Amino acid sequence: EPVGGVYFSRPDQQYPERPTLVWTDHETERARYWLPCVDYPTVRTTLAFHLTVPTTWTVLANGVLVDEPVNADGTKTSNWRLDFPCPSYLVCFGAGDLFLVEDRPAGAAKIPVAYAGIKGMAPEDVKNSFAETPKMIDWMEKKLGVPLPFPKYYQMFIPMVGYGAMENISLVTFHEEICMDPIYATEFQLFVDAVVLHEMAHSYFGDSVVCRFFEHSWLKESWAKYMEACWRQDKGEKDLADWFMFWFHTRYFAEADERYMRPIVTRTYDSSWHLFDAHLYPGGAARLHMLRNKLGEEAFWAGVTSYLQTFARETAETDDFR
Repeated sequence: EPVGGVYFSRPDQQYPERPTLVWTDHETERARYWLPCVDYPTVRTTLAFHLTVPTTWTVLANGVLVDEPVNADGTKTSNWRLDFPCPSYLVCFGAGDLFLVEDRPAGAAKIPVAYAGIKGMAPEDVKNSFAETPKMIDWMEKKLGVPLPFPKYYQMFIPMVGYGAMENISLVTFHEEICMDPIYATEFQLFVDAVVLHEMAHSYFGDSVVCRFFEHSWLKESWAKYMEACWRQDKGEKDLADWFMFWFHTRYFAEADERYMRPIVTRTYDSSWHLFDAHLYPGGAARLHMLRNKLGEEAFWAGVTSYLQTFARETAETDDFR
């Protein structure tokens, strides 16, 4: 098997009920281990997938399903196409013992919304775990003034993903532990909703507008983190939004005071993974909140909309946001 990038699950003697699955997870620089590519965010390309699998498998990938013909040998070939330029770390497919649960279309374009569960999960738990998704899409389009730029919005459970979830274009992946039954949801729903919102925000900050190099990753991660608080604020949950901001500050200052302090944008790192810290997520979110309060609501959000429109389908760095 490759060192990373593409992963496999299959039954064995110890775990005979383990699902049969293959999936990808690339952030930050793991596509290179199985996919010939220029494995940096500055390179974007359209995609075409031709995945030949057993006919009983469910296959999902970035973009739209073109067709899925059955072959003479009893297999099928699932053909997907993404016309939106995509960097290597956002390329994604999943195939195997999956099932699809549809939700209502969302956004101005009424794009399809669906969730993929793993065999053995309860369909109602899969749907309830992501229940806020259509409302979040509707809210985010209005908040940012830009329609969601992809032909679908699917969320897929997989056995393992780097940080718990990954914002692949039009096919967001989530660790299977995020699938909640009603009892689990009483304790975990707030966290899961924040993760769902965070990954959705990446559709704009990170997927549509891609950071040119990893040192500018705050342009995606700080924004995705900040939008978690904005969602709560606009729902009228001021105390909860304030708690999110307090938590952001607490996490950032803990790292800055007890471990190290660095510029939000820096080229000093051994691995791009090392940049994904409390400076990047809550530290950057706190700075965005400060900027919003200094500029005022109208100027701030108008500037955000202009930024997203100007650099859609392109790469950007911090000076572009400035």
